[in-house]
Amino acid sequence: MGTLFATTVANAKPGGKDYKLSDGAGLYLLVRPNGSKLWRFNYKHHGKNRTLAFGACPDVGLADARGKGDAARRLITAGLDPSHEQKVAAAKARVEEK
Repeated sequence: MGTLFATTVANAKPGGKDYKLSDGAGLYLLVRPNGSKLWRFNYKHHGKNRTLAFGACPDVGLADARGKGDAARRLITAGLDPSHEQKVAAAKARVEEK
């Protein structure tokens, strides 16, 4: 799976406007004019289009982004909203810190 290569991601240059490099199955790299590269995942939940952010490149690599995309697809298959589950996990982590 996946149509992107690590070299394609590393060599992506900013342009005059945002553009996307698709890896397939909803995962893509958003390249901003300021040079930032952001991993995003588009999906549908209860008929609504949603986008999930996985982090910036190079902090999150191609393999990590694909892994997160796979995990999100498993949640969707189970009938859960990955965005909501991510927020719940973050809230639990904040409570456990205290």
